[in-house]
Amino acid sequence: MGGHVSPRTLAAQWHVIRTAAGLGQMRFHDLRHTAVSLLLALGIPPHVVREIVGHSDVKVTMTVYAHGNLDEKAAALSRLSTTVTGGLRSRGEVDGGRADGS
Repeated sequence: MGGHVSPRTLAAQWHVIRTAAGLGQMRFHDLRHTAVSLLLALGIPPHVVREIVGHSDVKVTMTVYAHGNLDEKAAALSRLSTTVTGGLRSRGEVDGGRADGS
């Protein structure tokens, strides 16, 4: 109906709702965690996500919810590598491609 839902009503109906949605064994709080993680993954600024979920400090949002996946970590390290080595020539360029360096 668009109004406020009491915690008791939600708890009483959660089993029915998640079963109908095919969510399996999932706590209602898991929806919050998923929503926050997705917002951060979409690039929503952490201070905005903090305001949405009502954390008192953005550190809570980032510590509890910000989990970089392996692809994000690999991309970050690749960017760091490119930045650090971008101006350096490879050993092959320095020694003319000879394995012995002569």
